[in-house]
Amino acid sequence: MSRAEPIDLLKQASPRGLDPAQRESMVIVLLIFFIGLIVLLSIDFNTAPPTFQPMVLLFGILVAAIIWFARRVGQPFRKCPACTRVIPGYSVYCPICGQRLP
Repeated sequence: MSRAEPIDLLKQASPRGLDPAQRESMVIVLLIFFIGLIVLLSIDFNTAPPTFQPMVLLFGILVAAIIWFARRVGQPFRKCPACTRVIPGYSVYCPICGQRLP
């Protein structure tokens, strides 16, 4: 009877285990959540008609833009032409198959 390999749940839950498209969509979802939270926090519900505090909103949007920009400038990825795996953009050789990259 063959033995099944154990599932590495930590690797599956880790952002490093995701491909670049999944990671990018995860960052976008987190930024949308963050901006929505900042919009809610910028409304002061303690006053008679609730007042809006634009400085809190502007600060939140600025922080979200910095997070998005830092993610976009991060390490690029590319595909190996031999094994078609996604690898770091700075690689000279594919770490999976050993093929020299162009």
